[in-house]
Amino acid sequence: MADYDYIVKKGDSLKELTVQNKSMLVNSGASVYKIALKNSAVIDLYGTALQVSLYTGDVVLNVYSGAAKNTITYYGSFNIIGGGSAYNSTIYYGSYMNVSNGHCFNDTIYGGVMNVGTDSENDKIKAVAENTVISTGGIMNVSQAGQALSATVKKDGSLNVNTGGTAVKTVIETKGSMTVSNGAFASDTSIAKQGTLYLENDSVHNGRLDVAEGGRVVAADGAKINITISGQKPSKEYCITNQALIEGSPVFTVYAAKNQSSGSYKLIENIAELSQLDIVINAGKKDLNYTLNVN
Repeated sequence: MADYDYIVKKGDSLKELTVQNKSMLVNSGASVYKIALKNSAVIDLYGTALQVSLYTGDVVLNVYSGAAKNTITYYGSFNIIGGGSAYNSTIYYGSYMNVSNGHCFNDTIYGGVMNVGTDSENDKIKAVAENTVISTGGIMNVSQAGQALSATVKKDGSLNVNTGGTAVKTVIETKGSMTVSNGAFASDTSIAKQGTLYLENDSVHNGRLDVAEGGRVVAADGAKINITISGQKPSKEYCITNQALIEGSPVFTVYAAKNQSSGSYKLIENIAELSQLDIVINAGKKDLNYTLNVN
């Protein structure tokens, strides 16, 4: 065990302390409350932390197997690195939250940066950020093995999904943006007026794509927009709304099952400048591929 200036043992609690130029270990079963970190202070957390505040750029809060709740980072680094969790964090300009192995919930990024993902080849390591609000000037970067679930991108916020990363059920509000890079995935995205989704070459969007009037999808050649109706029943809702607002030349593909339920499926609304639609039917060992010409 490394040398620590403070060690909070199992069953103990430490409250209302400013830590400067010192290190702290919070063991499993221990807790800390209202701790301020300044001037190179470090906490390694295996227990529970409530209302830790990071005030200078050289401070660090590392969450291993523990849980941090209501953390505020004005500067410094907040790291979820050992399968731990974080709840209701606030990340301000000049600070970083790095989720490389663990799960965070209900965080808000005000001008700071959240990185979600890992370089590890261990399939059991997952980095997940759920219900994140990316506010003015905030940036979320999702990379290999990282997932952004139900994120909301507000005005001047940015969500970047890089190779191997995934974004699910994202809401892009007015003047917010999401970029899905080569080898990255997004699904079930909603785009408000003046919101923008960028799909780069060899990126993939699955599921529903709801584009409000005044919203934009800018798709590079080679971007893929997939509509999956296998396992679903006919619906009165379009899978893709306002296709006319999708710029560029993405490849549209419909995935259906061999025993697909019969009925009317609303696939794409307001089709414009779409000459063909690829259809793939999952038929067991070998898929059946068709091309539908659109007049």
